[in-house]
Amino acid sequence: MRYALGIPTVGNVVTAFDNHLAVAVELGRMGEVVIATPNNVLPHDRVRELIVDIAIEQECDRLLFMDSDTGAGYGDASKLASTMDSVGAQVAAGHYFQRGYPYACIWARMDNGVSSHVDAMRGVHEIHGAGMGFTLVDVLWCKKHLQRPWFKIEDVDGQPRLWEDFYFCKKVYEAGGCVIGDADVRVVHVGDGERIDDMSVDLLRQLYLKRHPCE
Repeated sequence: MRYALGIPTVGNVVTAFDNHLAVAVELGRMGEVVIATPNNVLPHDRVRELIVDIAIEQECDRLLFMDSDTGAGYGDASKLASTMDSVGAQVAAGHYFQRGYPYACIWARMDNGVSSHVDAMRGVHEIHGAGMGFTLVDVLWCKKHLQRPWFKIEDVDGQPRLWEDFYFCKKVYEAGGCVIGDADVRVVHVGDGERIDDMSVDLLRQLYLKRHPCE
């Protein structure tokens, strides 16, 4: 198995660098690994397409997106791979909370045309969308079933209506693929002086509401 590890970076190396090293070592023990770390490529859809290009050019079977501000532990990549295999999914996302209030989980479902956040403490869950902060993609399936671009920010009047990660998941789902979230893979979101995880998320919400009592 040949894996690509895609880490979009902006500016200097960030706090979660040690986590990225651990994941790279783990992937190297799972198979061959290609490291793709485009620096200062914006916007988000452009850098993700560039990482896809690298994964395809290097003939990778799977692509693990790991954002520069997310921290996963050694063993989390193999958990996602195992879940993908057991479920037969094409996209497998780890669990983490978005930065900024309401600090919601980055998973979502679409019911009757209405999108809503999904959260869970454990188990595997079928979803319709997920952030790419720590997400495994079946490159071979996507090459066969998806048209390019895989990632695109859909704008309305210059404002994002659909971000690139949910655009991609929507394409996978509409092509007959399966998108799942693995709640047993708990990922930390870092940056702006915050460390957002299971231990801190409730306190961060409380502090926000205390500072913004009208919301």
